[in-house]
Amino acid sequence: MNILKEQGTSQEKSGMEEKIDAFLEQFQFNIATTPEEKNTLRRLRHQVFVEELDYQLSADKERGLEFDQYEDASIHCFITHKRTGLIAGCMRLVSPMSLGRKKPTLPLEGICTPLFHHPSLGPANFPPEETCEVSRFAVPSSFRHRKHQFTGHGDYLDFRDEERQLFPMIMIGLFLTTFALVGLTERPHVFAMMQPNLPRALSFSGFHFTRITEIFEHFGTRGGFYINHERAKHEFKKELTPFYLEIKRQLRRQLAGAQVSEGLAF
Repeated sequence: MNILKEQGTSQEKSGMEEKIDAFLEQFQFNIATTPEEKNTLRRLRHQVFVEELDYQLSADKERGLEFDQYEDASIHCFITHKRTGLIAGCMRLVSPMSLGRKKPTLPLEGICTPLFHHPSLGPANFPPEETCEVSRFAVPSSFRHRKHQFTGHGDYLDFRDEERQLFPMIMIGLFLTTFALVGLTERPHVFAMMQPNLPRALSFSGFHFTRITEIFEHFGTRGGFYINHERAKHEFKKELTPFYLEIKRQLRRQLAGAQVSEGLAF
């Protein structure tokens, strides 16, 4: 993933700026606000996690939807490829829910609680209204490969070469979406379950996650990680700032509408 590598020269940084401009011309950032949009994202998650990766997650297999108990406590975001209208990737930002417990909890607490080892960075150490969890990062196979692809419905996806060259930026775009949403919702304490190699890759862009659990097996090797939004603002790679600011601009207006229409607790 070239965008996650250190940028060593001004010429490389200029190339990064050109990539960002091209990506913003060809892709759009969205918050899912309707049941139809949310089900489209759950269908994408089902395709990636259940059908491709064979994760045994909660799902409506008849309708091809992947979901869990935290769906209504989440902001669901996605990236759209403008020319084709296809979804290029999605993620969600989850706020704590009670789920019958006295204190609201995040999804990873139900999995990681016996494995927390950091003395001060567990979710229980912060007020619930200041915490969130990022999860369900999914990129469809048609946007994971730089070659011509067929959809599952027999349609030929004839992406242009310049479009395919931008596909590696989709994942960093999703993480910048996370960073923008965390700032907009004012929940500075961010948690995630990730494969250990992903935080190492993201550190090249200035996202320095701290591992707060033992490494464990959960649909592959995973760990619980933490990052503080305020700290990330100062360590964030400056060449990605225009990318981040445009994503934040696009999401701010949509988030206000989503909060009013759905009464989200953000």
